[in-house]
Amino acid sequence: MKKNYVLFFCFMSALFLLAACQSAEQKNDKTVVKTTDEKTGEKASMQERSNSGNGITFTTEKEKYTASDKEIIVNIQNENDTYFTYGQQFSIEKNIDGTWYVLPFKEGMKLFQEKAYTLQAKGSATQTISLDRLKNKPSLGKYRIIKIFNNPEDYFLEENIEKKPINSPTLAAPFEVVSKEKTITVEKRVGNEDKHGYFREITDAKQISKAINVLEKANWENAEVNMAYPPHYKFCFEHMEKETELDSVVYALWISPKKDKIELVMQGKGKYIQLNKSKSAELFEIITGEKLSDLK
Repeated sequence: MKKNYVLFFCFMSALFLLAACQSAEQKNDKTVVKTTDEKTGEKASMQERSNSGNGITFTTEKEKYTASDKEIIVNIQNENDTYFTYGQQFSIEKNIDGTWYVLPFKEGMKLFQEKAYTLQAKGSATQTISLDRLKNKPSLGKYRIIKIFNNPEDYFLEENIEKKPINSPTLAAPFEVVSKEKTITVEKRVGNEDKHGYFREITDAKQISKAINVLEKANWENAEVNMAYPPHYKFCFEHMEKETELDSVVYALWISPKKDKIELVMQGKGKYIQLNKSKSAELFEIITGEKLSDLK
């Protein structure tokens, strides 16, 4: 019992010593870079890191996130026959022109609670990584989360000489921060009144590009129109990369009585158009996912 206590005490001491050494290694290389948005970071002491090693796999829940995301959930998988441990500590690095740099934390966010978690043999776990710890909000680019995973069997004392741990990997879970995905949100009329509910969302880049092409090349009339009945559909573009006339506009769509053309109004913009048959068929299928010719 006493022996087990000594071993556990040694393991915990080595755990925190290793974390301190990692921090010290990062401080030894004082190469500092200013990114395009004037944020600084020190060059990472290790440039090549994997997301798996020694039976441990470390990944983010998603491959891509946006700058508005506040946290990232990471998945940890242990394929070993022995348990591993890990702490709350982590660091985040960004790749700038092919080189990894450690991102600084806010003041008061650099210290983590000294708590160890157990990753059971053949088991898995998750951890929530708070991006609010970062001094600066992540911009677009490639990132990785760095964590140490410890094998307690590798910590022991022999003749009062502490040996370095082996088979305790430091892994990197990569992810990317991207701009919000361009979408077209479509609503459909409910009944015969001017009420519309969610119908579908279009995220296919090619389809969105085709819709933009039709709308931008259309010969819009500057006219205020009063239709006999509410629009069959409404749609709008969201998360456009650059500001265009398409942004923040709600398009009202009517199907002609013969069901061979569509009419469009830019609500609040005083613009109207009736598309020809081919363009009507093309845009209607993009927006609704149905063929105009199939309507009865």
